[in-house]
Amino acid sequence: MLFRSYNCTITVVSRSDKNFGSFKGLKNLSLGLLENLNSIVKEQSFDIVIQASPNGMGGKSLFSWPQSLFKKDCLYIESVSSPRWTEFLKGALKSGASYITGKQIFYTQAYAQFLWWESLGHFKKSNLVPEAV
Repeated sequence: MLFRSYNCTITVVSRSDKNFGSFKGLKNLSLGLLENLNSIVKEQSFDIVIQASPNGMGGKSLFSWPQSLFKKDCLYIESVSSPRWTEFLKGALKSGASYITGKQIFYTQAYAQFLWWESLGHFKKSNLVPEAV
């Protein structure tokens, strides 16, 4: 895992502790519940915050982000692609921080997948357009 080689500390915050099972065995890991987000933000500092919940999808907020989460020297990554400007990204923008939108993630993944499939020869002209009979 990439994080192990960089000796990073990872904090995972979830709505339910049932979601923590896949993180078992990782070192330098802190787990917390969403209901405790305000205290987690007060007690820890972050370099990167990845928003990977459905919060903000379709313009619907399931919960509010504490303003103390947003700091200029942090990178914020949003997984929700619609709407483009979720409350999470608006908080990052307001703080002057760097951010990556959900659409940027989507397009980057699509491009990387295209390059991979192309390297395997799946996008040759003969594969895309059948010869006329």
